[in-house]
Amino acid sequence: MGHENSRLAYAQIADSLSQSRRAVYEMIARHGLVTRQEISGFLGWEINKVTPRVCELLDKGQIIEAGSESVWTGRRYSRRARLCVNPDYRAAA
Repeated sequence: MGHENSRLAYAQIADSLSQSRRAVYEMIARHGLVTRQEISGFLGWEINKVTPRVCELLDKGQIIEAGSESVWTGRRYSRRARLCVNPDYRAAA
């Protein structure tokens, strides 16, 4: 469930987001700390569609990486960044 600050921040930036970026942002705002892989699963998209949208949101400062987790991938452990809405982001007026 998204925090009130997340909803306010989203309302400020909604018009500037592409449809796919908006879907990724909404998923992060709704679910809190999520990985790219979880977003991919929630949206039913391939990871190569999610990653560029996440990078765009990170570059704009709209989301941040807030820690990581280790996941066993079958042959080794992999670090996966946890993403969340940046509570300090302010859209230009």
